[in-house]
Amino acid sequence: MMWKIIFVLPCFTVLVNAVGNHEEGSTSTEGPTQNPNIREWVNSLVVINISDWSTLSTGPSKNQKDLARDALKNSGCPTDIVEVLLLNSYIFNWPDHFKEKNPNRYTTTFHLKLLTCRRIPGAPVVYVSHIDNIWVPKPGLLFVFDKLE
Repeated sequence: MMWKIIFVLPCFTVLVNAVGNHEEGSTSTEGPTQNPNIREWVNSLVVINISDWSTLSTGPSKNQKDLARDALKNSGCPTDIVEVLLLNSYIFNWPDHFKEKNPNRYTTTFHLKLLTCRRIPGAPVVYVSHIDNIWVPKPGLLFVFDKLE
């Protein structure tokens, strides 16, 4: 039994070193580095002024969600909030002050124009942070557009 432990221990050490602690500034070929917290990720995104809200999708399609998911991951979005943000892209999950209930559907309110939005590269998607907008719930909202200029 002891020989098995002695044989496996070096393999375990190699795996731990390969998977484990990546120092800041180290290079990796595994794709974009995930930011450890939302604030660092938010600060890495560019603020965008949206002049045309008419292409906002209040119920993103599966294809739009998949594109948004990939863009979030590639932008360095913390992995623990990606799915929550995708859920928050549907109008029925937005806070009431951003939507109005009409007889058969929800519509957006003028309050959207007051938000600080940050562009997610690679997709027509913007992130609205609770850090930039105190009236937005954590971890924030994701707005998916049909097209974004």
